[in-house]
Amino acid sequence: MMTRRRIIFHNKTAVPAAAPARVPALPVMFVKAAPDPLDAVGWTASITHAQLETLIKAAHAGEIDMSDLARAADASLCRRPVPDDLRRVIVGTHLDPLK
Repeated sequence: MMTRRRIIFHNKTAVPAAAPARVPALPVMFVKAAPDPLDAVGWTASITHAQLETLIKAAHAGEIDMSDLARAADASLCRRPVPDDLRRVIVGTHLDPLK
């Protein structure tokens, strides 16, 4: 036996305009600030070849001066850590606006 469904058409213009639409309250979310990428690297160790290569690429692109690259090369030869002002260049955040 076949059952038939009834189809009911609603007239959308018949809905009263004064009916307020209730918006469900959304939960409040608190977002922590993203950690500084500089904190993820151990800067007390001596500069690595990969870090120096990143600085060479930045100097070639004109993002740092040759004097900065010379300081980094000197740090590499003397097994010193990365100079403080070049750390953001290595991490890649040197072009981000400072907050």
